[in-house]
Amino acid sequence: MGVKVTLPKMPKIDKAGLRRAFLKAGTKTQERIRRRTRSGYDMYGRRFQAYAPVSSDYKRKMGVKDFKGSRVTLTDSGKMVNSVSYSMISTGFQMFVRDHADIAYYHDVGAGNLPKRQFFGSDKWLRDYYERIFTEAVIKDI
Repeated sequence: MGVKVTLPKMPKIDKAGLRRAFLKAGTKTQERIRRRTRSGYDMYGRRFQAYAPVSSDYKRKMGVKDFKGSRVTLTDSGKMVNSVSYSMISTGFQMFVRDHADIAYYHDVGAGNLPKRQFFGSDKWLRDYYERIFTEAVIKDI
């Protein structure tokens, strides 16, 4: 005696629908990283470590526009955060920092005297969003 198990025939996944889901995911990731960073939070939902007192005095003297005391938003000029972008690749999308990538890297890993300020990554909200939109894209075709 045996049990025979067969899998149902799976329909082809709509590549255009999947591509639209990747476009939505890339756009949402870009928006989320920018908004979260400007609010002063890292990818784990923690506030960025405050500037050293010497940096705070220097920034105040230099008249940095968005300087708000010791609150760190990584937006002194706005160029680094505004250049967070994405591009479509064959297997999905790829996030990158278009301009000032070296400064972004130093902040993200804490190079030199900088503390780690991990702004460039997906948080729990984004991971849940990915699951939802990709599930919808695949289930729609079943």
